[in-house]
Amino acid sequence: MARNARIPKITLSDTQLDDLAQMMNELVDARIGAGATLAEQSAATQALTEELLRR
Repeated sequence: MARNARIPKITLSDTQLDDLAQMMNELVDARIGAGATLAEQSAATQALTEELLRR
């Protein structure tokens, strides 16, 4: 995506946001395991978000 590309506006009630959150949770669980602590999940989510934003 080009840097100047228009990013669609989303709202908190957007179902795509729910889908994205579910997908992120599944990716984090796949990377660190479902039994990880909240701190581990948070760190993994942050790292995954940063990785995806760099793409």
